[in-house]
Amino acid sequence: TIIIDVVSNDDIINAVEDDTDVTISGTTTDAEDGQTVTVTLHGQAYTTTVTGGTWSFDLPAAAAQALGTTETITADVSDAAGNPAVQATRDIIHDVTAPTITIDIVSTDGIINAIEDDTDVTISGTTTGAEDGQTITVVLNGQTYNTTVTGGTWSFDLPAAAAQALNVMETITADVSDVAGNPATQATRDIIHDDTAPIITIDVVSTDDIINEFEQNSGVTISGTTDAEDGQTVTVTLNGQTYTTTVAGGTWSLDVPALDVQALDPNETITANISDLAGNPAIQAIRDIEHDVTAPIITIDVVALDDVINALEDDTDVTINGTTDAEDGQTVTVVLNGQTYTTTVTSGTWTLAVPAADAQALDALETITADVSDIAGNPAIQVTRDIEHDVTVPTITINVVATDDIINAVEDDNDVTINGTTTDVEDGQMVTVTLNGQTYTTTVSGGTWSFDLPAADAQALGTTRTIIADVSNDAGNPAVQATRDVEHDAIAPTIAINVVSTDDIINALEDDTDVTISGTTTGAEDGQTVTVVLNGQIYTTTVTGGTWSFDLPAAVAQALDALETITADV
Repeated sequence: TIIIDVVSNDDIINAVEDDTDVTISGTTTDAEDGQTVTVTLHGQAYTTTVTGGTWSFDLPAAAAQALGTTETITADVSDAAGNPAVQATRDIIHDVTAPTITIDIVSTDGIINAIEDDTDVTISGTTTGAEDGQTITVVLNGQTYNTTVTGGTWSFDLPAAAAQALNVMETITADVSDVAGNPATQATRDIIHDDTAPIITIDVVSTDDIINEFEQNSGVTISGTTDAEDGQTVTVTLNGQTYTTTVAGGTWSLDVPALDVQALDPNETITANISDLAGNPAIQAIRDIEHDVTAPIITIDVVALDDVINALEDDTDVTINGTTDAEDGQTVTVVLNGQTYTTTVTSGTWTLAVPAADAQALDALETITADVSDIAGNPAIQVTRDIEHDVTVPTITINVVATDDIINAVEDDNDVTINGTTTDVEDGQMVTVTLNGQTYTTTVSGGTWSFDLPAADAQALGTTRTIIADVSNDAGNPAVQATRDVEHDAIAPTIAINVVSTDDIINALEDDTDVTISGTTTGAEDGQTVTVVLNGQIYTTTVTGGTWSFDLPAAVAQALDALETITADV
């Protein structure tokens, strides 16, 4: 008998095995040593001899490589007596087509990130020419993992712990052989293990994180920084709206349309999210902002009590102040006569002092403007106040009192009028008159003033008194005080007529010449007129040294009646 052993372990000669001579062997029974064994394969006959019940020969590599895909080996032998064995046959396969193997992209992008390595990571691939059940050998980070082919694919789950232990850069290798033993060319795939999350920040918005009335009228830029790769998408959420942009050079920026900005609530939170190329998400960045479009209000208080700065008030600094609902510390800018002054808000008020020199330089009519913005940058509507700078000093005078500045006993029996004039004083301004310790007031009308001193007050006056009159104009500028000295003379003088012609009888001799009529006075000043009436005729003379005298013409004396009465007044 003769049999043929299994060839190449599995009756399949593969591409590796046909690179060298292939041994074909078998056994015999009852065939003596030295008997010839004839083997036929692929039309070629090969001979060898029996040794110890076995036989063997090496099929040359070239002959092996020339085999068809399926071949039948026949083997024949006869014993020494010439009895032939039943021919032995064995079907073999010549399979030299190597399978192929590929490794799929790992984790969709060849990068295992911090989220993905928290669970098992699937590593998979495909094969061609490798039969189901063939072993796939995968090596990663020095560890070997095995799986089998199913339907031209293979897969296994890399444990999370092994994934987390990977280096930043790794290479996966995958090997398979077909049933014939033909090995596929080893597949490799480089992967990255990136579990470092990027960082993202949001810059200050609109310089102060407050969007004001002006800023909301145009698109508002929201920007920030990140260490994520260029081109990565930044997702920003604000007021329920989502906006996207991309990273460029470590920064990102986008413009929120004006309409969206105007729709913002007073308080909003911006969120910004990004993942790096590996898919690692940054910790969400947040920034709280305000949307403040309410303009503050500012007012200017009355200046110098009446909005008129007078000559007295501009001798010192002039306070300008007001109110506002802008926040404490906000700058108030005041402009007056081309000069700019600044101060800050404190508890809803503001105040500043205009230097005296600046106040003195003001024109007659000026307008103050005051501006302020709230902390959001919203400007108040500019407030203005018109003021006057009136430094014209008025004048006041006191007229002569009682025609001669002397109030006599007759005049003080009635009210005595005291009056005067003013210049640059408005009608209705108060005139204050002081006399004998008493104060009297009246008002200006048409540049004059007047009041009646009650008779009782006139009678109470001392002998000499000074009248004082004061007035200020509407601006508050006081006139130089007016004074007038008056006398109060209520003591009547006396007058006497001396004896005429030594005996009060004018005789025929005496009336031939002028007749002197004379007398004395007390309390009548020199120069005062003495009025003498005689026989219906009036004669005047003046007091000199307490005496008075005049000469009655002779003709008048001769015309006198026998009896006459002389009267004298002073």
